[in-house]
Amino acid sequence: MANTTTSRSPVSFASLPAELRNEIYNYTLVSSTPITLPYAYEKQPFHEPPLLHTSAWIRAEAAPIFYGSNTFTAPSPPSAHYFLCAQPAETIALIKTFRPIDLVLPWSRWTDALVWNLNRLVKKNLAPEAVEVPMRGEDGEVLWCRLGEIEGLEVVRQGEGYWGVQWRDEDED
Repeated sequence: MANTTTSRSPVSFASLPAELRNEIYNYTLVSSTPITLPYAYEKQPFHEPPLLHTSAWIRAEAAPIFYGSNTFTAPSPPSAHYFLCAQPAETIALIKTFRPIDLVLPWSRWTDALVWNLNRLVKKNLAPEAVEVPMRGEDGEVLWCRLGEIEGLEVVRQGEGYWGVQWRDEDED
């Protein structure tokens, strides 16, 4: 019996179907727990996964998965600000879940602190729909809520790519 071997061309990552490459990106870049940003006082930059720096082509495919599928949480409002200031606008626009405040205060102090801290953030290109803030449920458990889910809180558009928040006047309802 003759030994027959077939010659195959090497398979490159680029030759894989986009769906398979996306599965690989999801497996390597998406975390099941929030990605905690460095504290601002540490002056440590946020380090993206090395995969995003392998080539412009891979970054173009993988960055939307990394930034769009992960939850980014800042340990403090200054940390959120520091992170956002360091990111290019096109990266910020990819973020789908961002938690700029990891602190739950008593309601009377929380409402003022929430508006003050959110309005101080550099938010150019960060969609308000991406922002989650902590609220304490009736059972004491911390719940993460999108801005649009908080009764009485209003997102106010302030020009191209910018926004702020304010509490609605009770007379307006």
